[in-house]
Amino acid sequence: MAKVVYTAPGYTIAEVEALLAAATGLAVATGAELTKMDQAITAAGQAASTWDGAKWWWLDGTASFATVADSSSYNLRVVDEDGAEVGDKVMADAWTVKRIYYDANWPLNQMPWEKYRQWLILGKPNESTSKPLSYAITGEAPVLHLRPVPDAAYTLYIDYIKRHSKITSADSLDTALIIPSEFQHGIYVNGATWLLRHETLDPGSLRKCDGFMEAISRMHTAHPEGYDPSNDSNNFRDAQSGNWPHNRRVLEQEGGYLIQNDVSV
Repeated sequence: MAKVVYTAPGYTIAEVEALLAAATGLAVATGAELTKMDQAITAAGQAASTWDGAKWWWLDGTASFATVADSSSYNLRVVDEDGAEVGDKVMADAWTVKRIYYDANWPLNQMPWEKYRQWLILGKPNESTSKPLSYAITGEAPVLHLRPVPDAAYTLYIDYIKRHSKITSADSLDTALIIPSEFQHGIYVNGATWLLRHETLDPGSLRKCDGFMEAISRMHTAHPEGYDPSNDSNNFRDAQSGNWPHNRRVLEQEGGYLIQNDVSV
């Protein structure tokens, strides 16, 4: 029996593709077959990230960027840390926004798009630029609209929910495999192999894939909310302090303000 060399959990995209090629007989060197493998990896990852409406902890993201004077709208999937669309994208995996706040524990108020649009027509021409107090979100690729229009660079911190992006060997970074490393084999290898062997991208069919479902079960068991049910927000890193779980800035829903806690609350 051949010796199996142990490797730590966690894969690169190329490693997943190589495992799929070995399991299915497809060739990485053949463009059309490589595309099929990338599609299966994407389908398995997207299925896991939205499985039965689970609110996975690894879908919680946090980032920050600086506003640009006289610029009120920002495409969050392409904006860089300086508020432009030319550098490294700080929220390329953004699906939707949970909250936006300043580093001084100051949250911005969310506005319905209809109210923001009314302000664009009636209020914006007569309102001077200053530090934004409110925001609206539009579009499937979320665009942030600020009110008032910024008069300077202000650092905004954004808590958001991630989406699982499309995987392509040519364009995707390995960080696009957002499933935690402990569960990647079950999702990206077992799940994608199932889809390729059955020639389908139907996420529902993965219920019949034992390896995929076993990984889903382990993720439910490992969910951090099970360790701190009193305040699940403490289980996620924070854009401002970066500490976990202490000094987690928590949004008090009823009071509508942010507090800096020295210990887990």
